Amino acid sequence: MGLAAIAALGQPPDSLLFDLHRQKSDSAKIALLLKVADFYSSEERNLQLANDYVLEAERLAEHTQQLLLRGNVYNQIGSYYRRQSQFSEARSYHNRALEIAHSLNDSLLMAQSHNGLGVVYRRVDNYAMATQHHMAALRIAERINYQHGVSVASNSLGNIFSANGQFDKALVYFNKGLEISIAQHNLRGMAINYNNIGEVYELKGDLERAGELYLKSLQLNKEIRNPQGISICYSCLGKVALREGNAATAFNHFRAALDIDKQQPDRQVLGSTYINLARASLSLRRPNEALRYTDQAMDIAHEVGSPLLLQQAHELHRDRHVQLGQYREAYPHTLQANRYRDSLINQTTSRTIASLQSLYEAEKHEQELSLLRQEQELHELRHARQRTTLYALLAAVAIMLGILGWIYTLLRNKRRTNQQLSAQISEIKRSNIKLAEQKEEIAAQKEDIINQKELIAQQNSSLKNAYRTIERHVQSMTDSLRYAERIQESMRPAIPAIRAAFADTMVVNLPKNIVSGDFYYMQVLPDGRVLFALADCTGHGVPGAFMSIIGTNMLGKGTQQGIVEPAQLLSFVHTELQQGPPPSSSNTVRLDSMDIAICLYAPQSRQLTYAGALIPIMVVNNGQLREIKPNTCSLGSDLRAEPTAFRAEHITLEPGTWVYISSDGLFDQIGGTKQQKFQRTRFKSIIAQMLDLDGSRQQQAIMQEFELWKGPNEQLDDVLVWGLKV
Repeated sequence: MGLAAIAALGQPPDSLLFDLHRQKSDSAKIALLLKVADFYSSEERNLQLANDYVLEAERLAEHTQQLLLRGNVYNQIGSYYRRQSQFSEARSYHNRALEIAHSLNDSLLMAQSHNGLGVVYRRVDNYAMATQHHMAALRIAERINYQHGVSVASNSLGNIFSANGQFDKALVYFNKGLEISIAQHNLRGMAINYNNIGEVYELKGDLERAGELYLKSLQLNKEIRNPQGISICYSCLGKVALREGNAATAFNHFRAALDIDKQQPDRQVLGSTYINLARASLSLRRPNEALRYTDQAMDIAHEVGSPLLLQQAHELHRDRHVQLGQYREAYPHTLQANRYRDSLINQTTSRTIASLQSLYEAEKHEQELSLLRQEQELHELRHARQRTTLYALLAAVAIMLGILGWIYTLLRNKRRTNQQLSAQISEIKRSNIKLAEQKEEIAAQKEDIINQKELIAQQNSSLKNAYRTIERHVQSMTDSLRYAERIQESMRPAIPAIRAAFADTMVVNLPKNIVSGDFYYMQVLPDGRVLFALADCTGHGVPGAFMSIIGTNMLGKGTQQGIVEPAQLLSFVHTELQQGPPPSSSNTVRLDSMDIAICLYAPQSRQLTYAGALIPIMVVNNGQLREIKPNTCSLGSDLRAEPTAFRAEHITLEPGTWVYISSDGLFDQIGGTKQQKFQRTRFKSIIAQMLDLDGSRQQQAIMQEFELWKGPNEQLDDVLVWGLKV
């Protein structure tokens, strides 16, 4: 199917399809096709149309001559099918990627493909195959220092150990994954780790510790706006509350999970949530409500063919009848539940034996390698001893030959023979002494090895203590930054206040280091006009945050003095910054500068007045996107000549017009397949794609696009994007 035919199939992402036709790079087209497929599968639930886009992406990948690109695309398609619970297709594509990885001898692609296959096998409860692939991925990733691959493999192996009841080993792998996620500031990875570790403590019976970890995971999932992760945390908190006897709290958690699961494609997860709600309803003595949830779970169980859901549904029917005193009606459900449970026990036993065997084989392989190394060392030591013995034997033979010679010449030169014999005896003694010294040297070397081993153990212990100390200091610093973040948040205009002044709004605020040097400002003037601004201050982190507070105060100070026109307010802030502390003698350029866009909007006349310093605004008026350029100077900086007057632009806005302002942190982010900057043109393309979306969905779209672009790279600067609809 060609791109034109695909474009005719659906309506929702028109601007995305338009951008798809403009792309010249195959890799960019493939990324957009997979994005459209995700849209149709997750938003529209049109799996047929979504699959058409996936097949078009596959066709483009196979058309290109770039084998590495094709392998990466196969892994992406495999992940797509896994998210749709189409595990056979997912396994096929990951295997094709693995074949390409072996043909190219590309270790990174091998690790990614093995991890993809491991996750697929784990989802279908084939823990033996999952273990083999994750172990292979772990060894490769550790060898090439691919930390994300190490984290994924460690988490999956932790899940396998946990499923087999080996909780201590599971915690070792989960904590390893958590350390990597924390080091990479990977909030999504940290959320998954906290949830996995919490589940281990729940299975061990430590419900208090499990609840604490689930709450940590929930906070992180909310911070990154991950609905699937939020749903999982609510379900886990509900199960803990139910085990603690707090049925009402558990029911509320399960209801929150249900609201999210209804919007997700995974039907089995939705069925499990209905099971949880039915259990909570029975605990609350609400049998009719429990019946409704149980029937919904049973419908899904038949749909997806899940013996576990069917067993749980029959058990709930049984418990409901028992609660109502209907013991005769409970009996058939008991028989059905037992039949499914026996089947699952047999499957679980086989699965456990297979996975433990696989784990045993992996550990046995490691032990065999260690034994081979030890045998090699012993072989070399024995070889050295044999050489010494051979030399001694040769010396003895030479002695015997000498003795024969001495006997032969004894009658002619007895004195000379005696002297030679004496010399040979002395040589033998020296050889024996040398052999004894070598034996002592070997014993000393062995003792040195033991001492070195003990020293290494002591050093490891010291390193662990040092790491714990550093970790406490880091936690203390992070807590301080979190408190500073709440202070900075309190100075920003509240979203309800913005929505009271405008028809809609969206804000994407992603600080690089918790607190930000970017800020946005809004004030409703007494005459009904709205003054709003977005600024990018020098630096990020704590220095940038101080500058943002100074900038906010300067804007407030200017408006208190009656300065509300954007051009005049720019001049005022510029002058205030210039009157700050002079540059140091070692740095003659003033560094406390600020880029800013200031707008004044009159709702009655729909007149917008704009003036800016290095930050433009983008106005989508009547479907046309227009970028309004700023003055080319930074407020308070000596890097450019000071303007005589700031230029102001006046625009009349139609109802429904969106105004977008962004700092340069989004545009300068490095990412993508070619490690390039995000750039302003890509942002304009995103705006064109989301004109029909409300503010909340626009915010989600921009954040997802940014995370996809950034990938494993470090975030380079604070990111702030603000959109307002009149």
